[in-house]
Amino acid sequence: MPTDEIIQSAVPAGAPAAPAPADRYGTANATGFDFELVRKRLRRRERRRIERAWTGVAGPYGEVTLTLNRDTGRAELSCAALPETWVSHPDGTRQGCIVIDQRTRLVIGGQEAELIRNRWGLRREKRALHIRIGDRHYSYLSAGRRVKELREARRGPVARIRQGKNPAVTVSPGADAVDLSLALVLQGTGPYVPSIIFDLIYVVVVFLIAGGPSGGDGDS
Repeated sequence: MPTDEIIQSAVPAGAPAAPAPADRYGTANATGFDFELVRKRLRRRERRRIERAWTGVAGPYGEVTLTLNRDTGRAELSCAALPETWVSHPDGTRQGCIVIDQRTRLVIGGQEAELIRNRWGLRREKRALHIRIGDRHYSYLSAGRRVKELREARRGPVARIRQGKNPAVTVSPGADAVDLSLALVLQGTGPYVPSIIFDLIYVVVVFLIAGGPSGGDGDS
């Protein structure tokens, strides 16, 4: 079974992790909030350089815009109260999103993240996308049908997104600007193999290991 794949590493081996770029963007929100990212209608001229765009009002942070750019091959987050955040791939977009692989770059507030993924993990937690930014370690994984969850190792879930034409975002109490920026920019990435495929594989493997319906205790 393949081991975890380091997709992009921005930290030299043995170097101490720098703090995540959070302090200068305000403190964590106390109560949590919900909002919706609404698909923008693009003018003809805009469609030449922009594949898709969404906008919404992210609670105390105000208006946010996520833009999937054809010309730069980036998904970019724009918000005056959030750190500059983008994810890119040298091949640009594929199937309307930025693909996550060894050449993907993800940057928050000028700091590049390390991306790690085990695409063949049998459990959802094993095949999550792991993101290290500064001294934080996030996991981005499926939490149900068309639902993604962003978790931080020390604090647990920080955001949940119900995906669709207009993604619905739930931000957890205690989440901060870096958490929100990461959760939003990941909406421009994919595609991800449907989790039900891996769930079925897991059931089959467990069945075979157990030796079928007899539990492996048949006559030899």
